[in-house]
Amino acid sequence: MTLLCTLLAIAAPSLMKFGKAVQLKDSARDLIAVSKLAREIAMSKSITLTLWTNQIEHTYGITSLESDDSNPLVSFTYSLPQQQEISSITASDTFIIATYFPDGSFESSIQQLQLSQPQSDTIQLDWDPLQLCLRLDVFKDSI
Repeated sequence: MTLLCTLLAIAAPSLMKFGKAVQLKDSARDLIAVSKLAREIAMSKSITLTLWTNQIEHTYGITSLESDDSNPLVSFTYSLPQQQEISSITASDTFIIATYFPDGSFESSIQQLQLSQPQSDTIQLDWDPLQLCLRLDVFKDSI
């Protein structure tokens, strides 16, 4: 029993860090999927969509620029897990990551995003020129 407790005491920090890293990678994959979804919806519905993030509320989503009776035609909001943050070189708390157009093209003033979690890893995302969506660029250990 003592041996088991000792092994768990040694392994527990590594297991916690592994769990946070997996959660961070899942969040990055979710953000990539939402960027692909935004492009697909923009093309299929022939509308212009924005992919945005709010750093204060730890949310991101897609919203149409066109509206029907002052309500957006498309609006999805997703929450990041606790303590995860999306950041870029922009200084604002809420910013547009990209704008997707009905012809399948997009515009973005952001070259790279970082998805991070305190005392854990950082994931960098950049634009995939072939698929016109976000892609996983670098996964680095910040500890």
